[in-house]
Amino acid sequence: MQLEPKFAVDSPPSIMERVIAATPRVALGGAFILIGLSKFDAHSTWVAIFQRLGAGTWFRYFTGAMQITGGALALIPATAVVGLGMIACTMAGAVVADLFVLHFGPVAIFPFALLVATVGAAWQAWMTRH
Repeated sequence: MQLEPKFAVDSPPSIMERVIAATPRVALGGAFILIGLSKFDAHSTWVAIFQRLGAGTWFRYFTGAMQITGGALALIPATAVVGLGMIACTMAGAVVADLFVLHFGPVAIFPFALLVATVGAAWQAWMTRH
């Protein structure tokens, strides 16, 4: 006798289930659009951080553009995995920079938490894509 798994879904997700599922990627997308935009402000704290990294202004702009683009792509269900992947790359770089270049120590928990949240949202988007 063969047992068959009973994982079939009888009905499509409700509107509320769709909203709940979309909330993490939309929140992260919006947050990273704002974070990326802040990197273009010549008077922001990012200027000193990127100077301390030894990276020029171009790298601050590049990181900001990656975060804005990734955030915008995360808002669109069809491109969410790519956008969240872009954001995850910037957060992985931030963790490495905080720990090994800037020697910020415990402060690295913030980009690490954003990295984990972004990877989780990307996984969810990947698993629910149509």
